[in-house]
Amino acid sequence: MDDKKRLIQKEDITSLKKKHEKLKNSKYRDYFHIDPLTGLLNDPNGLFYKDGTYHIYYQWYPFKGVHGLKHWYEVKSPDLVNFKNEGLAIRPDKKYKNRGAYSGSAFIEDGEVYFSYSGNEKDENEKRYPNEVLARLEDGEIVDKSVIISRNPDYKEDQRDPRIFKIDGIYYLLLGARDKEDRAQILLYRSKYIDKDWEFYGKLDIKNLDINPYMFECPDLIKIDDDYVLLFSPQGLEKRGEYFNNIYNNGYIIGDLDIYEKTFSPRTDFIELDRGFDFYAAQSFVGSDKNYLIGWLGLPDTLYPNDKNFSGSLSLAREIYIKDDRLFTRPVKEIEKLREKEIEFSNIVYDIDPMEIEIEDIEKDFEIGIYSNKDKGGFKITYKDNKFVIDRSNLLNIISKDYGLERTISNVRINKLSIYIDKSSIEIFINDGEYAQSLKIFPKDEERDLYIKNLEKHQVFLYKLKKSYEDNFII
Repeated sequence: MDDKKRLIQKEDITSLKKKHEKLKNSKYRDYFHIDPLTGLLNDPNGLFYKDGTYHIYYQWYPFKGVHGLKHWYEVKSPDLVNFKNEGLAIRPDKKYKNRGAYSGSAFIEDGEVYFSYSGNEKDENEKRYPNEVLARLEDGEIVDKSVIISRNPDYKEDQRDPRIFKIDGIYYLLLGARDKEDRAQILLYRSKYIDKDWEFYGKLDIKNLDINPYMFECPDLIKIDDDYVLLFSPQGLEKRGEYFNNIYNNGYIIGDLDIYEKTFSPRTDFIELDRGFDFYAAQSFVGSDKNYLIGWLGLPDTLYPNDKNFSGSLSLAREIYIKDDRLFTRPVKEIEKLREKEIEFSNIVYDIDPMEIEIEDIEKDFEIGIYSNKDKGGFKITYKDNKFVIDRSNLLNIISKDYGLERTISNVRINKLSIYIDKSSIEIFINDGEYAQSLKIFPKDEERDLYIKNLEKHQVFLYKLKKSYEDNFII
């Protein structure tokens, strides 16, 4: 059998444990981002909060850092900062998901936790049959109940990533799709019962949408106060200046949902969730008292320098809120628990550990180099004439050169900047989440330093961050 079609078995546990022990010592193993137990991690799935615990699942191919037969793996957290591996959650071991348990989401009602996800089925001729599966959490395990939606023949086989919600006593389901004219669609299904009798309701008419992709992945809907936020990952966008520079993009629109007319009326254009290099497939969820999202730090069809060993990580958990018709995303406040000690300010900090940089009272241009060689090279951040630029062209390990090595945000007045530096992940937040920029980074041994130019001691606060991802082995 093709190695990428390999299903995890009991006899694999010993070898995977050995692989994990080796990976734990990798210089690219993150401290406070979730990395895969082994192999490849991609989309966050089935995120929910219940009884004081956050449950986070991710797409997982256990054997290599490549996209293969997708399983689900679970991680738990009490606070969205400290994480512990929980184990294998879904195995693609049935005909209706013989080529992978693809992305999905959680829905909680009356204390019961349900999941809807895409079962990817192929026949002997490699013809795809998308199946939307309903499952339920029973005694801590995800148990499939039934296939509730099969392929819609009026659309191409790209039909996936279900999201269930409820309005006026009726269940609805969003599904990403691609029509026969190669236009992206979000399909709507509905039922009086969560576990049966689902019917096609129509496609969601997004009024005056200013993009024309061929596929919507990971459609997601959350209501914040009186506004609906529709999130999705469109594939096939053309670059527009400093916008939509990645191979695939992830963003949102804010507006009003009329479920009876099957319309979404935006009052914003499509806005990127993250203006960095490597952020995709974000999923929102409701916590104890706030709304959050988590994304995948990685992109489909993109090679990273450590893919032979392990690949992908999840973003920091981000609190989300609406301000001035924008969705602000900022790290949860609990991340301050990771501050192990404050580092004395210096224009050059040698041999850096995972750390946080907080910059305030910004009044002039500046430059920062992360994972540099003294004051040269590395990942460069510049702010000049109200233009914010991140640049990874001076790193020794170059990633995704075909899609550009700089990302720019123009006409931005920066008052506050927060930077979180991990072993192979960096996340940047401007003005408490007005903008975010995330990326993967794979510094070589000689790229170990941090330099800061044109900023003063009273503006810059440096904190060494402790490890919060337990990275324990369990299947």
